[in-house]
Amino acid sequence: MKIGLLSSINPYNIRNWSGTLYHITQTLGKRHQVEWIGMDVISAFYNHQLSRYLLYPEKYAPEFGKMISDRIIAADYDMLIVRDYYLGAFLKINIPIFYVGDTTFHLFKDYLKNLSEEFVRVADSVEEKMLDTADCVILSSEWARNDAIDHYHAKNSKIHAIEFGANIPHPTDYQAEIQMDVCNLVFIGRNWKKKGGEKVLGAYRKLKAEGFSCTCTLIGSIPPDISENDDSDLTIISHLDKSQPEQLKKLCDILKTADLNSLDFKLSYPPKSNLQFIPMLPCYEDAIAGKTLQDIDLEQED
Repeated sequence: MKIGLLSSINPYNIRNWSGTLYHITQTLGKRHQVEWIGMDVISAFYNHQLSRYLLYPEKYAPEFGKMISDRIIAADYDMLIVRDYYLGAFLKINIPIFYVGDTTFHLFKDYLKNLSEEFVRVADSVEEKMLDTADCVILSSEWARNDAIDHYHAKNSKIHAIEFGANIPHPTDYQAEIQMDVCNLVFIGRNWKKKGGEKVLGAYRKLKAEGFSCTCTLIGSIPPDISENDDSDLTIISHLDKSQPEQLKKLCDILKTADLNSLDFKLSYPPKSNLQFIPMLPCYEDAIAGKTLQDIDLEQED
């Protein structure tokens, strides 16, 4: 089968989109011919003088749709996978379209800053159009799926929730044993504040202050209030590159000994961060029901 993969980011780079597109491409490539399209279109937009006036690609979604439709028809693909809603919303082609995402614009917009009313209106309409254009929509959580149906009125039958996973090797030697002597807490995230790092560190400090034996490993961020780390139970790793085998092994080794992994995003994307073999504690409550670090008053004294 000849598959077109429509994306503004390189699906062959494991660093992009937490490795999700990379693994989709690699898996499909074992049995099918996969071709990446779309980069030249979006690059032309950003190199064009229009982008210098702070115009956004969503505004030109109809033009993108016409340009890309012609290319897809000429390439004679059997099916198309779309990652960017503004590239695929206005496609007019006669092959199945699969739209893959981890959230909707409606859920994601509060994470963005300084959005104009015009942009919100346009982007929201493009998302709705993409959901309508696609023959099948794969979202990474029930949270996103419900929003696609409730907010955008997408057809229930074509919206599916499939967890993407953490995009790292699953440890075959992991033993799910409950250790009562020490709790190993792990945080993974590059944006310290938005990904809830301060909540994780605050919880760790509270547990230590109350006499609990625990460790905390922070990966991808350096806490702004720590200039020198003199805590032997606190490990700070500013960066780990999953594309490097030795660093990926180090990450997997850390996770194999973890008892609790914090969910690393304010919007609570469980799929990308979901390590099936480790209990998750989200820093904020949106996608996952139950207690979160936001529910814990870190300043409360019993």
